[in-house]
Amino acid sequence: MEDLNLNGLKILLEEAISKQEFEKAGYIEWLINKKQNEEASYEMDRDTQIKFILEDFNFENVAIAMDSVDWIWIKRLKTSHDENGKSVINKMDITHPTADELRKTAYDLLKEVWDNSTDDERNARRGTGGLEARRDMVDGKRCLSLEFIFASWVMDYEAVINPNYS
Repeated sequence: MEDLNLNGLKILLEEAISKQEFEKAGYIEWLINKKQNEEASYEMDRDTQIKFILEDFNFENVAIAMDSVDWIWIKRLKTSHDENGKSVINKMDITHPTADELRKTAYDLLKEVWDNSTDDERNARRGTGGLEARRDMVDGKRCLSLEFIFASWVMDYEAVINPNYS
């Protein structure tokens, strides 16, 4: 019984209480409290999480999807300054990103979201060009994820609570 996870112990506790096995229920409650107060002993490190994501994420399909809708990235901006010192864009390289370019960008985003977010933030996000890297805190551990977002829209909280919004 001591090898069960927290959810398994909670199920056993409910069964023991329903069967009025109060001595058993007391022991299970003690195990639950012990497990809840234990220090977590393992957390997968940043590089291992990134490695698994980059191996399993289908960058090839994302590149095909982006190409099919003519989704482009601006890769390089060459700028200079005019006579007033204002920046002027001279050249932009526009490209359909390849699977390798998507993979490199994903790597940079995942590293950035891990390195530049604090454990006080429940979740942190970094994104560009349709890719979004997230770092969530799950049971006190950092957990990375990666998404390709084709389209999204989020209702602004101020609009939701505004009775005059139309």
